[in-house]
Amino acid sequence: MERLHLTLDELESNDFLGLNDFVWWYGVVEDRKDPLFLGRVKVRCIGFHTDDKNEIPTDELPWAQVITPITSAAISGIGTTPTGVVEGTHVFGFFRDGREGQEPVVIGTCVGIPSMIANSDKGFFDPRTLSERKESPYPPLFIDRFDSGKSAKLVDFDSLGKPYVFTGKNQFTEKECVLRYETDVVSDKMIMSIKDNLDNIKKTQQVFSPNPNENFIEYDLETGNVNLSLPSTNFLSYDYQKIITVTDRFLKENPTEDVSDYLEIVQNPFLELFKPYYTINSIIEEYRISLHSNILTAKGEKFSVPNNDFSPEYPYNHLTYTESGHIFELDDTPSKERVRIMHRSTSFIDFHNNGDRIDNVVGEYYLTTDSNFKSHIMGDEIKNLGGSQNILINSRGEKTNSIFKVKGKGNYSLISELGNIDIEAGETIKIKAKKIINVSSTGQQEDKTTTYDGFNFEVVKSSFVKFDEIDTIFLRSTGSMSINAGSMQTVVGGEMREVIMKDHLKTVIGKSASTYSSIGNAKVESAILGNIMLYCVNPASDIILKHGLTEDVYTSQLSLSGISGLDYFTVAGNVKYQLYDPTGSKFSVDSTGDISLNTMATGGIKLSTMFGAGATVELSNAGLISIKNTAFSLKTILDQLLDAIMKITHTTPSGPSGPPINSAEFSALKMQLASLLQ
Repeated sequence: MERLHLTLDELESNDFLGLNDFVWWYGVVEDRKDPLFLGRVKVRCIGFHTDDKNEIPTDELPWAQVITPITSAAISGIGTTPTGVVEGTHVFGFFRDGREGQEPVVIGTCVGIPSMIANSDKGFFDPRTLSERKESPYPPLFIDRFDSGKSAKLVDFDSLGKPYVFTGKNQFTEKECVLRYETDVVSDKMIMSIKDNLDNIKKTQQVFSPNPNENFIEYDLETGNVNLSLPSTNFLSYDYQKIITVTDRFLKENPTEDVSDYLEIVQNPFLELFKPYYTINSIIEEYRISLHSNILTAKGEKFSVPNNDFSPEYPYNHLTYTESGHIFELDDTPSKERVRIMHRSTSFIDFHNNGDRIDNVVGEYYLTTDSNFKSHIMGDEIKNLGGSQNILINSRGEKTNSIFKVKGKGNYSLISELGNIDIEAGETIKIKAKKIINVSSTGQQEDKTTTYDGFNFEVVKSSFVKFDEIDTIFLRSTGSMSINAGSMQTVVGGEMREVIMKDHLKTVIGKSASTYSSIGNAKVESAILGNIMLYCVNPASDIILKHGLTEDVYTSQLSLSGISGLDYFTVAGNVKYQLYDPTGSKFSVDSTGDISLNTMATGGIKLSTMFGAGATVELSNAGLISIKNTAFSLKTILDQLLDAIMKITHTTPSGPSGPPINSAEFSALKMQLASLLQ
């Protein structure tokens, strides 16, 4: 019984994996649409399954479990998704149930070079039809990018087959190229071609091929056999490698030899075949030159985005490339170390071997954070915006303080070359500086204009406002203008003119004094069309014209030019003083010295009263004096007096006497009066 028990235990133990026959297999994936979403695939295993789909259809193949690396937990939703393989991938594994062959397990994928074209009607190939492949991920046919600020256009396959006209900043736009599609129903294939305006083909590519490598196969033109085919992994990662042409034994026996003398640069045999199709790097470089070179700065300088020094060396480049065209690249090539993360649209992040980082976004770029954002730039920050800038600060509406500060002796310039600069504040705008200078862009006088619209201008605690080296200063207001100061002094080095289009009202609460220091006569007032009138608003007060140094110190200082006298001079007009109060008006001229009234040319002097007897005193230019009223004149009275004297007689013994014996003297006196009085 004991031996029987041991025999049964031995038979039972042989059923465990590893103790029984371990069955390996090699196959091709034909389906990856796992209904349980576990990454399982259906694999047609060579030797275990026939390529006749009528005998074993794809849907009757068992689901194969996929082994993941130890870096993935692969349980409870934790780990890396096991979804890397596609239809047509060659895989390697074992049967968990041994010879039963119904529980396949995938250990890994196999890299190889296909030697024949895929046939979806047979097994061991990608079984998808053209319509199914059109619904699967595929890299963009082209990226059309622009210099107008709008997002790039990803030229994907158009299910309606509509042609695409290039309009971006690229070589195809310059040649007026159009992208079109051609479908080969017999071979279940589609060709994309790009032709210029002369119908010349600039690029052609087979899309949605049943064999992902069919685009990269070179055939013998006579036999049709495959001469060269790219491996099943992409070759975006390298184009050459260095191989030592001598053995290790040779180097060991010749320690003085330089290894670099025996390094051979081996070119990738698939490079030229590969370049016409996967030209992502050349496309990126073309757009770098056309869109991101010779970028103008605010200082007038220019800079360019550095080119991607893409020269990876096998086997140091490590790259992941997905069906739709996403790339993750880690390049360890000596002196060319790079890291790239790129979206299928060619938006990417690059880290160059010197540590430089380049972010290139072909669409819109969003940067968000729920808390604070802090940056520290040790050097300069240079930006070039093709459009406008819109910054909203304190969007929550809380009370905050925002500061823009230039530390040290640095300068900050805010320039709008052709537009306006608006500064608006809900309360106060404060400008603090040792000196504020307003200059024009060209230095021309007409350009020096500052406009304040609805603006109250206030200068606080400022003792000096200077206009230096300015030919003309013009203050204009269509409304009223008021200057209110504790004291005010105006010093004009040249000519000063005041043009008042309407009324001029001047109110002086204290004393008003004017000093004219010109060598010649000072022209005080002139009226071109009207009269100059002096009004005394208060009837109880007088208008006093006084000449001398006896008023006070201010009069002395302001009257130095008038020591010789006070002159009123008119050329063609009249000088007229009128007192309109007949009961209390008084006009007097007082002087301790002489008072003189003089006329020039043919003018005369006349003193008269307008009311009562109307007395008049006139001095004519001919030297005659007239003193009269409405009834008599001085000359008439004197003439009558002389006539009466000359007629005097007296009684004599012989009768009345005759005329005076000196009547000739009276006649001469009368003639003298005629030359003096009138």
